[in-house]
Amino acid sequence: MTASLAAALVAAKEPLKLISRTLPAPSAGEVTLKLEACALGLSDWDVAMLDGLPRLPVVLGAEAVGRVTACGPGVALAVGQRVALTPLASTCGACALCERGLEQYCAKIQVHGFGRDGALTTAGNFLAQHLLPIDDGLDAAALCAVLTSAWSALGGMQAAAIGNGQTIAVFGVGGVGAQVIQVARMRGARVIAVEPEADRRALALQLGAERALAPADAPSLKHSVHAALVCTPSTQAIVQAQRALLPAGNLVLLGGGPATRFDLPLFDVVARGISIRGSFLGSRSELLEVLEWVRAGKLQAPFVRAPLADAPERLYGLRDLGFLGRLIFDL
Repeated sequence: MTASLAAALVAAKEPLKLISRTLPAPSAGEVTLKLEACALGLSDWDVAMLDGLPRLPVVLGAEAVGRVTACGPGVALAVGQRVALTPLASTCGACALCERGLEQYCAKIQVHGFGRDGALTTAGNFLAQHLLPIDDGLDAAALCAVLTSAWSALGGMQAAAIGNGQTIAVFGVGGVGAQVIQVARMRGARVIAVEPEADRRALALQLGAERALAPADAPSLKHSVHAALVCTPSTQAIVQAQRALLPAGNLVLLGGGPATRFDLPLFDVVARGISIRGSFLGSRSELLEVLEWVRAGKLQAPFVRAPLADAPERLYGLRDLGFLGRLIFDL
């Protein structure tokens, strides 16, 4: 039995509450983790605002670093091993998508902080299936700051077939957008950022964007970029991104606001051969590539740190975007 303190969503659209738990021994396929750090992002805010969640209470937090303290039957991990936790809790492992390395689209996917408890807790029991062993040389907070956003960004790059010499537009310079800029630059692309907040436009330039525009200036990009990656659940950004594309361009949507709907001109999309697709996370091989970049110091993200006790209050900072980068809780 393990005692833990967790920040849980007890009721939809209500503040998080700190709850004390006693964890049972891990079941088959599970491990108990002592958590070091956990990130919260806009997806956690979206979950907190949903009605009809699959479970309540639920512990939020889907990007974390922890250490194994106990193993259930059938687990290949060892006590003392350090691991990274991502949104993927479990997949079937046998469908055509899983076999193609696209397990993030498995029909039987379970996600941390939604269908299963997340990692905004001092300790928790987690399925071992998608935990990734990592070495001790990576700072937990810095890794959490890039873990899922960089993974998602790389998936978006693959979807848009980004290559040398191309020009791409990145709409929204939050946690994901900051990573898209860096990944695109490493792949030899020229980057133009579109972001309403001045401090985030400045961050885009620091990260390698050639230009950073306010949304009011986005019409100047009309028919000038090979790909546009929208990293914000903004209808205006989606419309502007589609207009910015060259013929046969790629529009990739990475901002998953559950209430967002958008309307694009069908004839223009068809006549100019525009491809539209979403990108949810990336593949496991892409995640391993991200970790290599982090080890080499090629990929980073600004972040702010907070103690677990501040989680109920800081959740609302995600809505207000009152800070740069990611919000990381020390556990």
